[in-house]
Amino acid sequence: MQSRLVAGNREGKRYLTGLSSVACRFTVAEMKQPYRALRTAIARAGGPTALARRLGVSKQAIVQWRQAPPLRVLELERLSGVPRHELRPDLYPVAREREPATT
Repeated sequence: MQSRLVAGNREGKRYLTGLSSVACRFTVAEMKQPYRALRTAIARAGGPTALARRLGVSKQAIVQWRQAPPLRVLELERLSGVPRHELRPDLYPVAREREPATT
């Protein structure tokens, strides 16, 4: 049985279902945030040509990225200073501070 990605739009939210048949809900702003972070990282690293040279890939590969590839997130963070949780919030969620336990 082949899986496929199905996208829909209800109440201003995008619904994506895939392999696990579990729906993930993201607002449009949440979906654009990692893309903006990636573009910021590319600019801070000196542009697509300079970043491609430093990563050992082609400029065309960098320009085609719609989100940071999982295996490049840490390198992008190191080269650009853009935090990994902004580049890929799905892989690196923001660590929330725990409240001290009360006894």
